[in-house]
Amino acid sequence: MPKIEWNDSLKLGVTEIDKQHEKLIGLINDLYDACTLGKAQDIVDEIVSEAHDYIGYHFSTEQRLMEEHDYPVLDDHIDEHEDYILKSSDYLVASQDNAKGLAQDVLDYLTGWWKTHINDTDRKLALYLKGKGVK
Repeated sequence: MPKIEWNDSLKLGVTEIDKQHEKLIGLINDLYDACTLGKAQDIVDEIVSEAHDYIGYHFSTEQRLMEEHDYPVLDDHIDEHEDYILKSSDYLVASQDNAKGLAQDVLDYLTGWWKTHINDTDRKLALYLKGKGVK
């Protein structure tokens, strides 16, 4: 998958969420850069661990906003987050076991999941939040 370029098309217009998404995309791009330089195996454990930790923080932010503003599809959104956490936990365990070829699998998963989640699920959330006056 190609590198994710952080640009206006990925911004949702909710500052707190956009800043966190930009950080997450930066982590994915760090792994992409390492893959293209042939050094992914050296840093995959670090990136998977950091991304896993930051995701918890990010998902908590979104959940708080959804609860505060009575988001009508909160449960579906949280289900997506939980599926992601399960899959990223599997990658975290695999990286600690030094699984070969893991870096590319992680990169493909992260890139695909985040692009889809931001452009679909989170975009719907952002439209709802902006309608409630969240900036």
